[in-house]
Amino acid sequence: MSRRYTKDEKAKGPVSELSQGGRMRIRAPDLDTSALIQDNSLTLIGRVTNPQEQKIWTLISDLPKKWNLDKEVSGSDLGHDCFQFRFESEEDLRMVLANRPYHFCHWMVILQRWEPTISRSFPSHLPFWISLKGLPLHYWHQKMIYKMGHELGTLEDYEISKTSARMRILLDGLQPITIEAIVEYASGEESLVSLEYEGLENHCTFCYRLTHLRTDCPHAPYVNCPDPTESAARRQQVLDGEANGLMEETAARIIAQAKETAGASSSQAVGEENLTRHAVLRLLSPANEESQVQATLPALPRGGGRPPAPKRRTTLSRHLNGSVSRKNNLSRTQRLSGTGNGRDTTVGPSRRTPRSSIRRSNAPRQRRSTQITPSPNLHPPNASSPDIAAGQRRIRSELQDEQQGDFQSPYPKLP
Repeated sequence: MSRRYTKDEKAKGPVSELSQGGRMRIRAPDLDTSALIQDNSLTLIGRVTNPQEQKIWTLISDLPKKWNLDKEVSGSDLGHDCFQFRFESEEDLRMVLANRPYHFCHWMVILQRWEPTISRSFPSHLPFWISLKGLPLHYWHQKMIYKMGHELGTLEDYEISKTSARMRILLDGLQPITIEAIVEYASGEESLVSLEYEGLENHCTFCYRLTHLRTDCPHAPYVNCPDPTESAARRQQVLDGEANGLMEETAARIIAQAKETAGASSSQAVGEENLTRHAVLRLLSPANEESQVQATLPALPRGGGRPPAPKRRTTLSRHLNGSVSRKNNLSRTQRLSGTGNGRDTTVGPSRRTPRSSIRRSNAPRQRRSTQITPSPNLHPPNASSPDIAAGQRRIRSELQDEQQGDFQSPYPKLP
């Protein structure tokens, strides 16, 4: 008897982390990176906001054409939705940074000067010129612009004229943008100020992120509810949780509230809980855990609806074989019954073939010749002249009746 193989030999044991091609932690040695830092000083690092729509290699070849630079620039893909451009002059690099923001395929592109930093969120800075709408005219002041600019991000520049007030803010492009601000005054009054972003391309009008559209927003299943007040409260909960970085607390609060407002049906409560957990964890969890969250969600029950209507079947009326119209059917019936033109079709052999036995063809119809050719067999050689003339008259009369039969009316004559 042969020996039994172990689990390791059969490879049926639990799969280790390394056999799955997982991560390995490696400690970097102590290096002097000053020379490399100097070598990369004329480098811009970029990031695409929608990798599904923006192809990096196409962006690298098309984006420098908009800059109209005097010297050459080289680009390469760095992975993780990032890329780099290496310049040959400081003037070209500053000119590119001054003309931001850029977009590609109708989605924003984050472009930032390289820094010797190690961070998963680098680059993330995106500058915008923002026009202020709704701010009282007597508050178009430098101090007011400074206050609003530092609250929104990093103030780079501003312009105040008699007709407009605008400021250039450096924002975090990986976070939701702000489109409205409530300004409170010392008198206790307040005003709603709308922020109009110049050069803003596709974004979500629900959570105001730059990475997807409203139709693909993960928060929509949770926030969409019949009550507008409840919908606004849920939306504010999600935005506040993202702004404060309270992922676990926000997810637990949303799920608990969904259980209370889902309804009496248990299936509806389970469906609401699955939707809210999916909505929060999909956006707030790291990118490497998103697939795991998708796998843990069970299938949602399919909602009811009106059943499809049965298909209508139309039946064609049956006709007599060989007939194409009512007129032909009536003519055929008259010929069979012997009532057409007052002629008796039951006496003697019929010279005509029934119309039902004739197959229709596409060949043109040939008219019969009316010329009478006497046959030598019609009368004996010793027949008299009156008999011959009577026979000819009889044959001529039969031929004329046969010829008129092709064009006679199918309806009986009136008395």
